[in-house]
Amino acid sequence: MCSLLCLSPVPATALCCLPLHFQKLVLQAIKCEMKDVRARFHIFRGTD
Repeated sequence: MCSLLCLSPVPATALCCLPLHFQKLVLQAIKCEMKDVRARFHIFRGTD
């Protein structure tokens, strides 16, 4: 299944090809990024 997903051009499915610990690191990085963006957005909006 995963090897088929590897051929897909969709970045999310390409995650499946990475070793599990890399997948976790990538997902953590994305979560941190989203939190950061959300925090900056709140500052920009002037609300908290």
